[in-house]
Amino acid sequence: TKRFAEGVVDAITAEDIGKFPDKNVAETLARIPGITIDRTFGEGQGVTIRGVQPDQNLTLLNGQAVGTAQWFVLSDATRNFNFELLASEMVAGLEVYKSAQADIDEGALGGTVILRTRKPLNLDANTISGSVEMQYGDLAEEMDPGLSGLYSWKNEDDNFGVLVSASLQNRTVRRETKEDFGWFGPSIERIDPLMEPPKGATEKGATPWGIGSALFEQDRERIGYDITAQWAPTDNLDMSLHYFSSTMKADNVNSNLIGIPFRGVAFLGEDTNSGTVNGDNIIDSLDVTGLAHRPGWARHMAYDNIYRDGSEMSTNVIDFEGDLSLETGKLHWQIGTTVGEGTNKDFFTEMWVDASDERAAFNFTNPGGTAPAIDFTSASPWLQNPGNEFWFSSYGTNATDAQIFEQLNETEDKEDYVQVDYSWYVEFGGISELKFGAKYRDRSLSQDRWRSYMLNGAPTGEGSFGPASDFWSGSMNSVSHNGTDLASQTYFKPDRDLMYSAFSGAAQCTEGSDTLCRVDNEFLGTSSFNVAEEITALYSMAKFNVEGVRGNFGLRYVTTDVTSSGTDSSGKVVFKNDYSEWLPSINAAYDMTDEIIIRAAASRGLTRPGAFQLAPAVNLTAVSYTHL
Repeated sequence: TKRFAEGVVDAITAEDIGKFPDKNVAETLARIPGITIDRTFGEGQGVTIRGVQPDQNLTLLNGQAVGTAQWFVLSDATRNFNFELLASEMVAGLEVYKSAQADIDEGALGGTVILRTRKPLNLDANTISGSVEMQYGDLAEEMDPGLSGLYSWKNEDDNFGVLVSASLQNRTVRRETKEDFGWFGPSIERIDPLMEPPKGATEKGATPWGIGSALFEQDRERIGYDITAQWAPTDNLDMSLHYFSSTMKADNVNSNLIGIPFRGVAFLGEDTNSGTVNGDNIIDSLDVTGLAHRPGWARHMAYDNIYRDGSEMSTNVIDFEGDLSLETGKLHWQIGTTVGEGTNKDFFTEMWVDASDERAAFNFTNPGGTAPAIDFTSASPWLQNPGNEFWFSSYGTNATDAQIFEQLNETEDKEDYVQVDYSWYVEFGGISELKFGAKYRDRSLSQDRWRSYMLNGAPTGEGSFGPASDFWSGSMNSVSHNGTDLASQTYFKPDRDLMYSAFSGAAQCTEGSDTLCRVDNEFLGTSSFNVAEEITALYSMAKFNVEGVRGNFGLRYVTTDVTSSGTDSSGKVVFKNDYSEWLPSINAAYDMTDEIIIRAAASRGLTRPGAFQLAPAVNLTAVSYTHL
């Protein structure tokens, strides 16, 4: 495929894919030169081609877009196909176009990936194939199965056939890591503008806001189906109806035990806190054992547990394709629809220590100012048998800063398309084929978000839901931290059901409520949006072979109409825009010898902004209040 391509193309066949123990197509693509992948929680998600980031590349299934989605609430809606959805066994092969052609959809700067599925008339009747695999994860200590199978049938006349394939993968994901929440200092005022420095305090040095011992655990179940019916009633006509579906269920929990060094900096040398500062005014070490004279503020340890039961994403494609061979050429058409849907569910919980509790201790180290780390072993007795050192907190004054909330985020990426192409076989000098085509796409990308949350509580004591001992499951999180610069940590695992019962059983907020209460299912309009696009493309392209130089040249014209709607403080807002572009391209290849091919390509391309870049919306995290 690569040798005879007119452009700069790489390819992997079904036979190649069968030799690789890849979990999804992204990991298969990583075997091609010039391609790297982004890994999310241990599995390939996005594809970088020639150094160009994933959302500026394009992935097509049989030449058409695939609706994509995300299962992780911190992932913005983008145009980049999420390869976590697609098991590698589900495709017959793939091609990567590293140079543009007029007859391939615009939208890629680095390259275009075209995934190909199988057709029954290309296989022998009653073809059966399958695979079984087991994967062992040494962190999760689990054996995970993977199954795939295919059956293809066609009649004796070889003009009608049906192919069915399916894939099932289970994966147990465990990630142990260190999280750094950003640096503050050395000025106390910049460290925490809400905290008045004690008398006589001086600038103490720069330190991270917080360092966390983070544990992510996830059960993944990926199910895919591919069904194709193909009918060729005559030698000149070939039609196929294709249905593809893939769903990944992604229940997960993220636990993070966080020490907050910067809140001990202002009191360095006071109370029982001690530490050192290097010549660059950076904290080298800090031992924090409570902030007794700040009982109402400066809480210096937090424990987050975020439960995402019911999170999943899916994509579906229905495509009708046909080829009609004529005396002077071939007519091709495709019409179809695709939709990707993502559901992100968060139950966000947080516990805080009492700032005056000297049992709440940790050791912060930062050797050379380059490797900040935290160790909770000095607090290990109570972290493994919690009492009232941590409190299940419930404070907050609005949906953004609530410390306990349940959130539902739904995204949809939908596209309807129709395309017609005609290849005219000619003999105009060195030109052997003229190709013309038109395509219309109607695409929408949307997000809706709801949140239930607690108000009018307190971070500790009365006004919270109670001490950690009331919400302990009796189990432990043991995090080895192999491969990081943190020491191994062991700390208690909260009981999700007990915390959710406390949350869901709280009284509803009413007008004027000033005690602990819950707001239910508030629609977050400022985080919700809809982006609608109408894209029309026309192209012409010529294939040539002149004195051993072969290739193609062409011109693509594309117009885009965009309508973006959302909600701000004044109500609904709508923005409209349109733009048109001429996109020329040329590809040439010269066979110097049987084993050496010289290629050259030039083109003008475009990439479109991601959905969230076009949306009049903002997403805020509960901890940092920053845009995602």
